[in-house]
Parts: sequence; structure tokens; C-alpha cells
Amino acid sequence: MSSWAKAWPLVGWGALFSFACESPLPDRGIGGDRGGPVPDAPGPLRLRFDPPASADAVTPVTHITVEATEALTDARVMLVSGALSAAQLRDLARPAVPQTLSSRAVSALAWIEADPTLVVVAPLARLEAGGLYTIGLSAPLVSLPFMVTTADVRPVLGRVWPDRDDLAPSARAAIWCGPDELGFVDAPVTLEPALFAGRLMLGTGASILAPFCVSWFAASPPWPAALDPQALPAVTPPSVTFDDGSTAPLEPILLFASDASPVSAVPCVPPDISFGPGCADVEDDRIVVRPGDDPILWTIDAGGGVLVRSSRGAKPFTLRPLPPEGLCRVAALDSSGRIVEANVRVLPGPPRAHVVLNEVMANPAGAEPAQEWVELYNDGSDAVPLAGFALEDAGGRSVLPDVELAPASFALVVSNAFVVDDGVDPPPAAATLLVRVPALGRAGLSNEGEMLTLRDPSGTSVSTFPAIKTKNGVSVVRIAPDAPDTDPTSFVPSPNGSATPGSANVP
Repeated sequence: MSSWAKAWPLVGWGALFSFACESPLPDRGIGGDRGGPVPDAPGPLRLRFDPPASADAVTPVTHITVEATEALTDARVMLVSGALSAAQLRDLARPAVPQTLSSRAVSALAWIEADPTLVVVAPLARLEAGGLYTIGLSAPLVSLPFMVTTADVRPVLGRVWPDRDDLAPSARAAIWCGPDELGFVDAPVTLEPALFAGRLMLGTGASILAPFCVSWFAASPPWPAALDPQALPAVTPPSVTFDDGSTAPLEPILLFASDASPVSAVPCVPPDISFGPGCADVEDDRIVVRPGDDPILWTIDAGGGVLVRSSRGAKPFTLRPLPPEGLCRVAALDSSGRIVEANVRVLPGPPRAHVVLNEVMANPAGAEPAQEWVELYNDGSDAVPLAGFALEDAGGRSVLPDVELAPASFALVVSNAFVVDDGVDPPPAAATLLVRVPALGRAGLSNEGEMLTLRDPSGTSVSTFPAIKTKNGVSVVRIAPDAPDTDPTSFVPSPNGSATPGSANVP
């Protein structure tokens, strides 16, 4: 007898994908009792849910066991949104499932337990509250519907590791975090169906405690299976139970046995300092961390609370304020499962201006180029005189007048023809500083996008804004004032579908 597991569909692979092994999977896994049978389940089949629930009140993150009286080794299993008609159910038994049915498939991993009358279906995403879902089987030909409760308002702890861009994330560690402190947990947990043994713990695995996170670390490396093309993956548990009896749902993560080498530290060029496996530029009021290309999960205590975040592709990120005692504790987890910790001493750099190009309206709904503008934001703690600053684009250079931009304040650089309220585009927020110049660029800003640079009086570039094609009446915004210039994901069309002159870009 052969056992199998299937995923419908696996994100990134697109088509139906199957795994196989030579012997039945052991009846051993993450959940223990998966809940009692559903009394009103049709025919000889029953559904059980982990966490335990009735079929009309299933939790949004769940694992579902189909319990039959006969072996299900020849069945095709599919989880779909909505109900299945008799014709759609018959389609499930056809050699090729029609696209009209496969398009409704919910990404899930399914496997047969050691007892071949039991099939487990693990959705790989949170199910919609109040949604109707159906598990369809081809042999026997039967549909098993269930409803997701609307009463479960607990926040799902979100995945922070492995990195979301990994197509086959390693089963060495998984980490979830939420907005609030969590209860204590330290318990053995084995992930099915691949049977990766490990422990579920509070924190990120570092000695720097992050009490709003939980983590699973492999107890022993299952790496030889990485060489086996038939190796099974495993899915993380649907929830965690803390010592006080409280529970929290966990965003599902599919993990694979894989091999990875520890990440080497990035060489740092002064004045940058070593910061764990990366480097850092210590400015007057913040630390700009420049990690390497490899994915890293950072746990950092800079004196103002613990920060947990991931990085990938050498994208810098900012820590602020500076630690009051001048000491950062840093822990870095890489894809090999290794955690490296360090104490980093930081000294403030010389004062500098922190004026950023924060939002650009190059394609207003009103008159062009008169109603075009560039928003500045003072992201520092000191007022900045703008005299001698210059805004440059491909067509020209606009020197700013002698005005002062207060800390945490906005300014709009506009042409002399700008009308504060033209009745078409959103007007600037009250108290927004208007910085008038003869013209923006040579003939206004390009709707096709062009690089903008803000230079200080010495000619040094202090902020840049990328060339992004714009829609009529919609500005382009920086997602946060300290979002790095060099990261394309720092800039998006205004989330409100229009513009936010003189106010925060992202609520």
C-alpha cells in the first residue's frame, strides 16, 4: 500500500502536485485529538476539526480530518469555497478536473494517515469568516460542507519567518508574531505529514525575549530528505495553546526538508559598523541597518522595546531612536537555523538634516503644470532652514527660498501658479507650509515618471524619489518617512486613491 499527500494548488508551482512514499505515514502528529465527529455529517463519512468545532462554527485557521469506514487511498480530495453541485462533484472524479472547478480550489495540503480511513486536509491560508467551504471526495463520491464562524475574533499570529519569498521554506524554524504579549509555551510539537519533530516556544529562539512571538524549531535536522524528490513537506499547527489555557491561531506555513549553509557576515566599510551579520550607519538620531543579500530574521533590543523583523536582498531598514545607553543587543537567525547574537555599541553621528521627498503629485486632475507639487517632510528632531536646498529633476533645478521646516512637519513645493483649492484636487492640509518656486522642473513634472533629488546647500543628496508613471489625480507616496530611497517597495500610489498633501501618506 502506498501513502500520498497532495496540495491543491501549491502557491508558486501552479499545477496539481503530489508527493509519495513507500510506507504508510505514522499516525503521529501535531494535534492529538482533532475533535469529535460532526453529528450531522452525511453518509458514512465524518468531519473532525482541529481546534475542535462543529461543522457550522469552524475556526478560520483549522486542520480537517475526514473519517471514513473504508480506506480512502484511491480518492481525489479537494477543498473548495462554496457548495458543490452534483455535477461539480462528478467532475472531481474525472481524469482532468475542469478549470471551472479547480479555480475554486483553496490552497491546502492533504494526506492519508497511517490509518487509511483518515484523510487530513490543512488549508494553507486563513479561511474567510462566515464562509461556506466544501471538501469533495471522488471515491466515495461525496461532498462535506462546513461553515467558518464569525465569532472568532482572535488575531491570527502572522508569519515573520521563514521569509515569504522562499518557494520551499526550510523546516528548521518557523516564527509568528502578534501585536500583544502572549502566554508561556514550551512543548514538543511534530509537524505532519513529514513528521518533523521540534518544539514550540515563546519568543524567536534568541536570548532576547520577544514576548509577542512564538517559534517552532526543529529538534533534529531532517536534511537528508532534501535529496529525495518524493520527500513530503509539513504544515505548521493551526493554533498554539499556552500554559494558562488560552490559545492563538497561527498563520499556516508549509515547510520542506532542505539544506542551507550559515550566512557569513557582510564586510563593513567605515564609518559603517558591524551589526550582527550586516552593517549599520549610525546617524544623529537613528541607525540605518544594511543587511546582506541572504534572508535574516532580526531580534533587536535597542532600549525602547524589542523589534522583530525580517530582511532580504540587502534592503536597509531604520531603527530609531538611538539606544539611551548606547548599546544594542542583536540576534540574527538565518535559513540554516543558526542564531548569532552580539552586543553592538553605537555612538551618535554628527547632526544632519532629515528632510525627505515624501509624496509627489505629477499628474493632477486639475490644471497642469500649475497644480503639480512635491511634498517634503522633516523626519528629524530639529527645524531645518531650507534656504539653499534644491529640488532637481530631469528638466531643471528649483532652488528653495529661505523658509524653515519644523520637525514632524510637511511642506509643499509648488510653482507660483499653484492654487490652494482649485475645487478638483485635494487641497493641502491646514498648517502645511507652501514653498513657492518659479517652476517645478523646466515645464512641470513628467507624468511618465522621472527621478527627483533633493540636495542640501552643499550639494549633497539628502533624499531621492524614483521615476514612477502616475495615474491622473493620484499621487505617489513614500510608505513611511524613513523608508529607504533605494527600495522600490518604499513607493506606492496613494492608498486613498487620490492624494494626501500635507498629511500622513499611509493611515
